[in-house]
Amino acid sequence: MDEHSKTLTIKFELPQIVNQALAPLATTIGTTLSHGWEGLTLGIDLWYGKKKLDYQKNLELYAKQIQDSISEIPENELQEPKMNILGPTLDASKFYFEEEQYRDMFSKLVAGSFDKRCNSAIHPFFVEAIKQMKPLDAELMVYFGKKPNDVYPIVNHLIRYKNDSFSYLDRFVFITNTILSPNHYSASITNLVRLGFIEISFVQLVKGTDVYSIYESSPFLALERQKLAENPKNIDRKIEIERGSITLTPLGKDFVSICI
Repeated sequence: MDEHSKTLTIKFELPQIVNQALAPLATTIGTTLSHGWEGLTLGIDLWYGKKKLDYQKNLELYAKQIQDSISEIPENELQEPKMNILGPTLDASKFYFEEEQYRDMFSKLVAGSFDKRCNSAIHPFFVEAIKQMKPLDAELMVYFGKKPNDVYPIVNHLIRYKNDSFSYLDRFVFITNTILSPNHYSASITNLVRLGFIEISFVQLVKGTDVYSIYESSPFLALERQKLAENPKNIDRKIEIERGSITLTPLGKDFVSICI
């Protein structure tokens, strides 16, 4: 094996919170995690120079995040992890931990497998869900996870015709402080619906008189109305918004409680 094809290894130590009373359990947990960690670091072809150093740095960050998360678990809540969670999580994460958002979610999922309190919420599907999320999807789940029981406003932009029929102009317009375009989150929202983490309704609306005002007065809507008005052929057409709501599903609430 030449110098550039060697694999990286990292020593994984169980946090020191485990006292003598839990020594037998701690030994078992430490062994389990160490074996899983070997699977994470073996068999990966390495790159040259800076890429190799970056990989090592991110691997160490990932290890520390897992250790820190496990350290926060009360000693009496530690358990031997469920291998149908731990094994697939460590295996999948080796392709994702270089990005912070994936690293955060996978490290919390690993730690959750050691926590008895997470048993009712943790799900093997979460491994595949993280793999199928973009960073922007994760950003939305963080946003919804801050108030998981809230109902959030969302709208569609549509063109209304003279005969009262309509066509969609923009679907799933969701505005936050960081939105860059009306379709900024559209694909992410579609994916989170597909994953079963959120539900969208255009029947159940968010209560409150000013909830949708940010959508009615958005610069995106004003620009689209201006463009429509500039074309004389559109004299019998107008742009409206269709009001709706987003809620986290029970599965989505479980996901944010474990991984966010």
